[in-house]
Parts: sequence; C-alpha cells; structure tokens
Amino acid sequence: MIQTSQNNKIVKGFDSVTFLAVWKDKSSFESMKSLAKKHFSNFKRLKFVYVIPSKKIPEDLPRVADIFYLHTKDFGWQGKLKSTEANSLFKKDKNSILLCSDVSTNKYVKKIILQANNALKIGFESESLPNFDLAFRMSQPKTEHLFEQTEKYLNKL
Repeated sequence: MIQTSQNNKIVKGFDSVTFLAVWKDKSSFESMKSLAKKHFSNFKRLKFVYVIPSKKIPEDLPRVADIFYLHTKDFGWQGKLKSTEANSLFKKDKNSILLCSDVSTNKYVKKIILQANNALKIGFESESLPNFDLAFRMSQPKTEHLFEQTEKYLNKL
C-alpha cells in the first residue's frame, strides 16, 4: 500500500513523464507540448513518443530533444519493439510515468502500453485500450481534460 500524507505525495516519487500518442500533425504536437509544460512543469523531464503509422519517418517532423518517433519498422512481427533505443524509452523505471493521450485503437500504441515498464501508466478508459493504472472515463475525450485530471489526481494522492 502506498503511504501518502500532506507532505508525502505520490507525485514526489516521480521525476519524468513520457507522453505517448499517434502523430497527427505539427499543431497537435505544439498543443500537447504546451499542455504538458503547463500541467507537468514540476517534473525534471518530459519525453514525447509518437507512433508514425508508416514504414518511414517523414523528414519534415520536428527534430528536438526529448521527442522520439517510432514507425512500423521499429516493431517485430509479434509487435515487440526491435531496437534497444526504442526499448530504452520504456525501460523499467520506478520514477517514470507513461501518459497515453490517445483514445485510438492503433495496434502499435497498444503494444507499447503492454510492453512499457513505467511505474505508473495513465490514459483514457476505453474498451479498445489496455487497462491503465489510472484511467479516466470521459464522454468527450480531450487531451487537455486528461492532463488536468492527471495533474489533480497526482497532487491529491
């Protein structure tokens, strides 16, 4: 059982958040990045992992620190991540949170969620996604609402 109190909140046990989503476009990325900085600024590191639903990563994607792209060739025929670099993004880390901001049924996102060894997995409650440690049911799933609820719960626990 996790012991928490006013001075010992669960959020203090984590130092990084990895955001997982399917790449849509640059404006969606900028929106997520800004929301992440707004709601999770107290974490030492914010990483963004995007799944690209193609065999090649397009050249026009933003190339900045702490943003990683996985494409279909990063996965083996059984759905496991092939490269050590890709696996290291989700290594066993007791100080890391995986936050999936997708409600989609992308098979690669599902595989990552199932394989990830982050201490805490958070996302939308959905029949098409695996179970999370902390899941939020929303009639209109929006990334902003997910981030708000996550921040609230992490600070209350």
